[in-house]
Amino acid sequence: MLRRAVLVPLSIGLLLLAAPRPAGADTPGYLLGHPWEKPILDGIAEQDRELKRMQPQALAGKYQRLAARRAETNETVRRYYLLGRAHGKNFESLRAQANQARAERQKADLLKQADGAHGQALQAYREVLALAPKCYFAYHDLGVLELQRARPDVGRAVQYLQHSAALNPRYPSPLRKLALVHQERREFAKVAEILYRLIPLAPNDVVARVTLAGALAELGQLDASRRILDQLLAVDPENIGYLAQKADLDFRGGRVDEAQQQFRTLSEKSPTNLLPLQGYMRCLDWKRKNKKRVTAEEYLWAMQRMLRLERRPDVRNKLKEQIKSIKQQQAEQTEVKRDGKLPGPEDLARILKGPQEEGRYQVIAFLNAVNQPPPKLLLDAVLSRLSAKAEPSARVRALAIEIAGRQLGWGWMPIARLVAAQDRDPKVRLAGIDAIARMADQGANARAGAVLVLGRFLDDSDRSVAAAARLGLLELGNGRLRLEENASDAAHRQAFAKWWAGPQGEDLQIEALRRYADIKDPFVEDVLASYARADSFFVRQAAHEAFTSVAELIATPEGRRWYQGKRGSGFAAFERWIQALPKPAEGRLTRENAAAVEPQIVKWLDARPR
Repeated sequence: MLRRAVLVPLSIGLLLLAAPRPAGADTPGYLLGHPWEKPILDGIAEQDRELKRMQPQALAGKYQRLAARRAETNETVRRYYLLGRAHGKNFESLRAQANQARAERQKADLLKQADGAHGQALQAYREVLALAPKCYFAYHDLGVLELQRARPDVGRAVQYLQHSAALNPRYPSPLRKLALVHQERREFAKVAEILYRLIPLAPNDVVARVTLAGALAELGQLDASRRILDQLLAVDPENIGYLAQKADLDFRGGRVDEAQQQFRTLSEKSPTNLLPLQGYMRCLDWKRKNKKRVTAEEYLWAMQRMLRLERRPDVRNKLKEQIKSIKQQQAEQTEVKRDGKLPGPEDLARILKGPQEEGRYQVIAFLNAVNQPPPKLLLDAVLSRLSAKAEPSARVRALAIEIAGRQLGWGWMPIARLVAAQDRDPKVRLAGIDAIARMADQGANARAGAVLVLGRFLDDSDRSVAAAARLGLLELGNGRLRLEENASDAAHRQAFAKWWAGPQGEDLQIEALRRYADIKDPFVEDVLASYARADSFFVRQAAHEAFTSVAELIATPEGRRWYQGKRGSGFAAFERWIQALPKPAEGRLTRENAAAVEPQIVKWLDARPR
């Protein structure tokens, strides 16, 4: 169903796109004694400091002027090398700007400038080699630049990198790049050969060890791969990348069920990491191909999470179509039909109210998969299964939440939130979270409601529920965490908390708070209460303004009818309280009056009618 994925850490491939950096993090133990080596390394350190305060284009201009000055040979080598590196940095910056440009004309102009910087970098390195033919740094960087072309000349890049390695067999950087090139070509025997040369030179290079473990696994040397991973896990036992590769070894060794469970656990620990999801899908595809039992729920679990992470419109549309197709297959596979005929609504409603759990599940699964909305009689029967008191089966309650959310739309979101918050079974809470996240596609009001509601489940006691809430918010925020693919669970949670508290997360919350009163959520004050006490002043400010919007809404005849209908006899007392809601000076919370107003808000929230 999805393209087979090679289970090696995704961050490894990104090293091919790094700007020329021959020294990297290595100690200079590989130096051969050439007079230009140490000056070049010192110049790289200085240039990196300059990049923190100068734009790459200005940096390239500075080194262009330096290279034009007369100097003795070794100093000229140094200057031209740093000039090539500066042009490489400028090329990288221009290409990144082109990728972000919206206007086609601007994009084309930036790409043209990037091509020019790329050509200038190549020319500078050739000047270096004309003066110092044994400059292995320059050959390494020329190889990287060839790989960075719009249409890479991989053969020429390999020649440059091999020549760099031949000039200095102790220099690890060209070996790293060569291993990655052969990995991209799936030439795993060559990858292993190169890495066995590299690791003694850089014993602390964990990326090299992980890549070697992946290459050995592809070559069928599972025990050797496992030994490497065990060594890495002894130092970093929570590393998602290492653990995912160990799960892949179980998969390759025929323990598919164990591998599938491990991949799912890892995905819940680090939900923005695609690697465990890809491994999980490999297990499902293998089972289906080998006629083993695979449930639709297993596929849907993975695809819905992939959809939350995916930003490319074409891939998102493909995933949506696949999800829709699976749900339609679910409808065909249910046992609701008898002799090819579907029972009438009354019979289906009777089954829903009957004692047979499987019958109730089959009816709701069928209704959830068909395209047309069910009759009111059936929908009411489904909604009657939402509470644990009325429906003892958690899987039936979970399906009931899903169908209600899909059929009733975003107006049903308050009910989904209430059910998800109160149900003790994590499967039901997870279904509620997924339903709320999907409702966000149904308009700006739904999106606002989903943002604020999902934010209350970020610290759910169940890891899968909390992960689903985080993924839903990332999707609504149209962004992803910038994490290494092998990030630990702790690193992932820390990065998400930073994102949620940063400008992107704050903007998302503020936008949602400004629209939340329009949802007419009968539990609106419970949601706003948590944001009125947020760490961010700007979020608190937006929450206080949202309270004012609710008060203004209730003051209208329409709002009064809505709230009285929801609150019943308690409305009059609540109305008095909300009208007495403390208001900041000049109608807006400021940093100066926040200290005085916020205790009143908290007191009001704690004392309001229930």
